[in-house]
Amino acid sequence: MAFSPDRRYVLSGGADASIRLWDVQTGNEVRQFEGHTDYVRSVAFSPDGRYALSGGNDTTMRLWDVQRGKEIRQFRGYAGFVVTVAFSPDCYYALAGSRDATIRLWDLETGVELRRFGRITGPPYSVTFSPDGYYVLSSGTDGSVATLELRRSLAIASTKLDRHLIKWSYKDASNRIKPALESSDTVH
Repeated sequence: MAFSPDRRYVLSGGADASIRLWDVQTGNEVRQFEGHTDYVRSVAFSPDGRYALSGGNDTTMRLWDVQRGKEIRQFRGYAGFVVTVAFSPDCYYALAGSRDATIRLWDLETGVELRRFGRITGPPYSVTFSPDGYYVLSSGTDGSVATLELRRSLAIASTKLDRHLIKWSYKDASNRIKPALESSDTVH
């Protein structure tokens, strides 16, 4: 699930291969996005709220026009489920992590794969961009976490936790990382 930037809507993906947009205030379904052919595992809103990404068991990531509910583009080539998706802060790029143990950087305008990071962690559990867009933060199903520098396609830091990391966020304007762990603990 993902909240829109204005917090008025929520996107959900499900086992029926659909994506649904919900009005937070009323709880009503606004529209469905159809195109995936299997379970939708991950959804994300663009920072401006105009677009959405989805990834699923059909081994695709898809870009959507939220207002029209229409698919704009498919991103293919994965050998496993796409389990996590994220927009860059400037809305020009997307990340997708797959059970094939890759993290891929895509150009949203052209649909071209720009970078492919091989096994940095175990198969990715979550990925996100840093607020400045220069780094990728990734957590793996094996409890590993990594920071990748996009410009040089380089893993610059990694470690292994004794619990799974479920979400990255930022503590404050200083961009200190605040990961949330399965047990709801926070690492500073």
